[in-house]
Amino acid sequence: MSSDSSDDFCRKRRVSLRSSPDVYPHAWRTNATAEELRRMYGHLPNGGRVQGVKTLAGRLVAQRDFGKLRFMVVVNESTSIQIVCDSSTLIDSTRINRNDVVGVEGEVGKTRKGELSVFATKLQLLAPCWHNLPVQQSKLDPVLKCRRRYLDLMTNVSSQLKFKKRAEIITSIRKYLKQRGFHEVETPILCTTGVASAQAVKTRSNELNMDLSLRTEPEVFLKMLLVGGFDRIFELGRCFRNASVDADPEHTTCELYMAYHDYNDLMCLVEDLFSSLVLHFNGSYQLEYHPDGCGDSHLPVLLDFTPPWPRVSIVEEVEGLAERQIPRDFNSEECNEVLEDIAFTNNVQCSEPRTPHRLLKKLFESMKLHHLLNPTFVIDPPMEASMAKEHRSKQGRAERFDLIISGKEISNGYSEQNDPHAQRAAFDQLKEVGVEDFLDALEHGLPPSAGLGFSVDRLIMLLVNANQMKEVILFPHINQRVTGGCSEYYFPPKVPQERLAELVEADMPFVISPCSQVSIDPQVFHVLPGLQVLLVLVLGFENADRDAAVEEVFWQVCKKPCDSGIRKQRLELWCRLASLMATGNKAPLQSVQSLHKRAQKGQITQISPIVDLVNALSLKHVVCGSGFDLKALPGDLMLRVCTNADHFLAMDALSMSPERVNAGEVAYTTTPTSSGNVLKRHLSHKQSKLGAIGPETQDALLLFEMPAELVEAVLKDLANDVKKLPKILMSSPERRKRGQNEAKICMYPLSSSHPIVHLPTVPIVC
Repeated sequence: MSSDSSDDFCRKRRVSLRSSPDVYPHAWRTNATAEELRRMYGHLPNGGRVQGVKTLAGRLVAQRDFGKLRFMVVVNESTSIQIVCDSSTLIDSTRINRNDVVGVEGEVGKTRKGELSVFATKLQLLAPCWHNLPVQQSKLDPVLKCRRRYLDLMTNVSSQLKFKKRAEIITSIRKYLKQRGFHEVETPILCTTGVASAQAVKTRSNELNMDLSLRTEPEVFLKMLLVGGFDRIFELGRCFRNASVDADPEHTTCELYMAYHDYNDLMCLVEDLFSSLVLHFNGSYQLEYHPDGCGDSHLPVLLDFTPPWPRVSIVEEVEGLAERQIPRDFNSEECNEVLEDIAFTNNVQCSEPRTPHRLLKKLFESMKLHHLLNPTFVIDPPMEASMAKEHRSKQGRAERFDLIISGKEISNGYSEQNDPHAQRAAFDQLKEVGVEDFLDALEHGLPPSAGLGFSVDRLIMLLVNANQMKEVILFPHINQRVTGGCSEYYFPPKVPQERLAELVEADMPFVISPCSQVSIDPQVFHVLPGLQVLLVLVLGFENADRDAAVEEVFWQVCKKPCDSGIRKQRLELWCRLASLMATGNKAPLQSVQSLHKRAQKGQITQISPIVDLVNALSLKHVVCGSGFDLKALPGDLMLRVCTNADHFLAMDALSMSPERVNAGEVAYTTTPTSSGNVLKRHLSHKQSKLGAIGPETQDALLLFEMPAELVEAVLKDLANDVKKLPKILMSSPERRKRGQNEAKICMYPLSSSHPIVHLPTVPIVC
């Protein structure tokens, strides 16, 4: 809603409520809820009434008039109930609007059509709503829902139920642990002692005159309590991380410790805890989960939590996948060389330090992790400087496990290192500071123990079928300057054109372009059910100059494309997609086959960095890629079914007269110009001169289309490759020497459930 219409709405409400002295009463005593009324009186016959006055309150979500009666729907604690007002209460109801909080007093009964209702004898406005909210939750922007969660809860009952379920899950975790003899404890949030790889959030106490940090995990304090005499303890609460992680900086974790046990006992415990929670809240060990969201084109996966869960040794698993023997002396140069060679062969990237443990973990993540859907324990990694104990029978290995569910780590645990001398040596190697109190506690004797931690937020995501962490956190932290695109895919709020001055003043990132949005016409989904498009913005990149380093890295992207069997299947789907789009053209198959052959021989035609990039990603994933110069586009971009009125001017056209496009052909179109309005004849590999990428292009709009059969297999891998682009684009020493800024990458998915993306652009101002 615009600010003008909002002001007008408020003005009209003030006039209607001017004569009402008690708009904000101090209290409204209730003796029933909507849920209680439905449970107690749902059995009433049609037209039946119950003697006695019931008083309840809630938010009015709908109302309609029927003769001398007004029917209202009030939502109370996620449950709705109908309110019927007759002539005696109709006067009071005239000043009440949708979304107001109201109090109702009356008798309970059923209408002649069988709807349980409260027949109001008194209707009281308790709190007016001064904003005209949308009727359906789908009209709320997803980012707005997180920033103003109250709007989400007001307009979406399922969201209320989700967060109530979260509270029940946390209560169940506490109940399970307390029944097994665990004591819940509280340790400091503000601390000077802590061991964690994540950067802490710093603060300062003026009263104590000391620097403090918010805890990243309570591990050190909980182990001190084991030294003090507790045998079984846990803490469920907030931890904080000031680092680039795919989670909220303020997140909920649970850590528990058991004296006189080892990591085998922990695996049994977490297996029983998680499977019992799934059984309780789902009614079955088989849990249906949508890892990519609950859209029409996103297929669910079935996660089986039936115990016992498999246990996979990470070293032996990587050996089997790579078909190479890994030396068991993990600190040797030979072992490191073997792992480096396996990483190079499989195109697996690993940042410094490239230790055997890190290389092995990256290899496993790249080659196996995304295949682990059902709960799986990954055990016995190489020993490294940490707080885990060395394996009792496997030399150079640690007694440690990571629990993987749906391709993500949910929990980890290990047999605790209780030798103070070995722990001091590990801390010295890690250069940890502020750990003397903990080491002193170890010297007093820590019993043989085991400990684990798990993300409560990630567990709740599985149980409530949410694929983004901010969906299960009431008030997640969102960057105030974000206008769209992130690793978890959310859809950005529209940047209104009239806010140009505000954007400049706030220093928010935007691009000056006539193209403000990209959309897919609903008709396209009748021709191509399940079609998905990944939209990628590459902002602030010099496309003119070329150098060997950039070209080499570009083609590393497609160095190892999918195997020939999968490639053939995808090519066939691609050609079928082309025929459905009425291009009547076999060019896609011939072009991609030719591109594959030339790539294998190192004979790739060098066009320009961004165009090469589109070709590389299209080649690797066997999808259709298109690219446009964002600033050169004359208007908004739409993928739609063409008519005989649409015209197209090919880049290689000898004449400047645009040709007519076949009716029924699916193509990218924009605002009509003298050169026509069709920019890309989709899979026919014909692009218009209008909006084409050239040497001056700095802000590019890339589009990768995939049919429904490939979405699940391709989308995530393609997005992961796109996320690597900032480093790829800045890989050239020449570019770094010139001090060029790193290109910004934004991703937005387009599908039948989200057919439009508003770009962070503003028009050219004259």
